[in-house]
Formats: sequence, structure tokens, C-alpha cells
Amino acid sequence: MPSLGVTGETLRDVSGNGNNGTLTNMNPATDWVNTSKGKALYFDNSVHKVDYNTNFEPAFDGSYTFSCLVNFFRADDRDVLFGNFNGGSSWLNFERHTSNRLRHIFRFNSGAFLDDYTNANAVSAGWNYVNFTRQRLSSTQSQFIYHVNGREVRNATVTYPDRTITNPNFYLGADSRNIFTNLNGQIAWASVYNRALSPTEIKQLYVDSLAPFRKKQRVSVAVPGAVTPTTAYHPLRSLAHPLEQ
Repeated sequence: MPSLGVTGETLRDVSGNGNNGTLTNMNPATDWVNTSKGKALYFDNSVHKVDYNTNFEPAFDGSYTFSCLVNFFRADDRDVLFGNFNGGSSWLNFERHTSNRLRHIFRFNSGAFLDDYTNANAVSAGWNYVNFTRQRLSSTQSQFIYHVNGREVRNATVTYPDRTITNPNFYLGADSRNIFTNLNGQIAWASVYNRALSPTEIKQLYVDSLAPFRKKQRVSVAVPGAVTPTTAYHPLRSLAHPLEQ
């Protein structure tokens, strides 16, 4: 699944998979803002959201990872980061909850809610790079792993069945509701992966959010005493920045 970029009213999928999002109840002229982390989207804690429609439904049957660089405006409150809660039978949210905990909550086939949290004060007001990973272990068991700023803050084995999300819309910065639990803050970078990122990959993204978009360039390097040039590989920055208008 993609990391996410922007073109006007569309949050553009720069991975090439075509999973673009639509800015909803937002004004590109004012809600794209300059920050210390570069260009970011402003979310108003009410109706602002990015709508991905059905693009992500297949991702949640197996392993997956949510990642984003988020600026929380409030010191301690609920802020939905990714979600599709709609009060129905099957949905999931990844969010900050009270006491500055990260939370993954889901419901499947009208069953009981599974509500999983980190310890208190895992995040703080201001900029945080947050990750949630589901590592599928079996059809009923999963490893839940949370990272903040490249550091693991929770790792637990939980009962978490494979399932299909039935709510057709999935959102960034919100869920299906237009209420106070939606994000009050800014997101400067966001990704959804249909696999479990490794701790090394998460740390790499914390240091360099462009890492997945770099390409290898083959160049010839002359080595003294060598009969033929030796090939070396140097990373090149991709033309597509995750949040470049």
C-alpha cells in the first residue's frame, strides 16, 4: 500500500498503486500549511478528513502497518489518525486516546470490540512519528506492535481474526463521523502498508521519510589497479515527495 502525496484536492498515492484520497470538507488553499516538517495538512477536529473510499479494504485481511508524522495540537485528548468507524458490524480505527495512549480498536462481524492500548504518555503534544503494525501469526492470532519516534512502546500477542472490513470508506485524520474525536492537528506524512514493517524499516522512515521513494542508480567507478570498472550503487531521491504540491 502507498505512502501518500498531494496534488490540489487529491492526496496522491506516490507508490504508483493508484490509491488516491480526496480532501473532504477541506480547502486546499488554506488547509495545506507550511510547518517545521515541511508541507502538511491541517485537520480541524470536526469535519476535515481525507476519504479513500474502498481503496484499503483488502489490506486488512493480513499483516499491515499504519505510519504517520502528526502534530497533536491538544495536550491530551482523542485524535483519530486512520479509521472507518461507523457504528456498523466491521470497522477499525488507529488513534490517540486519553492519557496520551495510542489505540487500535476494531469490531468484526458484529462481535465484541477489541480495544488495544499502549501505556500512558506514549505520545505528547507536538510532532510525533507514530506507527501501528499488525503482524499476522495465524487466522486468529496477531502481534500488535506500536512505535513512537522509532522506539517500540508496546508489543503484544492478541486474539485478532482475519476479516473483511464492510464499511466502504476509510479515512485519514478522521473516521466516518464529523465529531470532536477527529484529529485536531496536522499530518505531514502518512503511509498504509499491506505488510508488517520491520523495526529497522520504521527507524529508517523516522530518520528519512523519503527512504521508500529513493531509487538506485547504477554508475561505473574506476578502481585503481582493476582491469574493468567496478559497479557501485548510489541512492537517488525520487521525483515524488510524499507531500509535495
